[in-house]
Amino acid sequence: MKFAILSGLIFTFCFHSFKTEAQRRVVTKKEIHTRKVVKRSQTVRRHHRAAHFHYRHLPKWGYRVKVAPEGASVIVFKGVKYRFLNGMFYKPVSSRSFVVVAAPRGIKVTVLPKASKKIVLAGKARPYYYYYGTYYAKNVVHGITNYEAVEAPIGAQVDALPEGYKELEINENVYYVLDNDYYKEVVTGSGDEVHYEVVNLTKSS
Repeated sequence: MKFAILSGLIFTFCFHSFKTEAQRRVVTKKEIHTRKVVKRSQTVRRHHRAAHFHYRHLPKWGYRVKVAPEGASVIVFKGVKYRFLNGMFYKPVSSRSFVVVAAPRGIKVTVLPKASKKIVLAGKARPYYYYYGTYYAKNVVHGITNYEAVEAPIGAQVDALPEGYKELEINENVYYVLDNDYYKEVVTGSGDEVHYEVVNLTKSS
């Protein structure tokens, strides 16, 4: 009698365990079939060349060197002794090293980089000069000429950006962020020439 009761309890327990496992599998299978697959949007680019392609032989912003390059001039700006050579600014970070940085707005140089390019914008009284992420405006004071690093003018188009920019995707559009300025890729000429235009993000997005 005891054996029969024990056998019945074992059978009942096994039956309920099997039923519970079967129900769990059914639910799991149902959940798998009803699960939504969310695909991430992908931005299709017309060109795959890096934005810094024309500057690929130059050190990127943030690159550290042990000594300033030979022949660099010293420009004191807001108490900092920057080194300037061939359109590149080096900021001292210690007594023995320098880091390549963006030109601080307002700093002035007496000679433009040889490879700088002139930019003329409609509605602007004076042209700009661009090289390696820096825009310069010409000043003449008491017969003395200098070129001041200024904010990137909206609408300016350049052929390259220095390495060190970030890519930001907004509404399936890719923007290049450099020194807090935003650029978008534009195609000029016959359709195979790529430039990067300074944009007002609030209007472009």
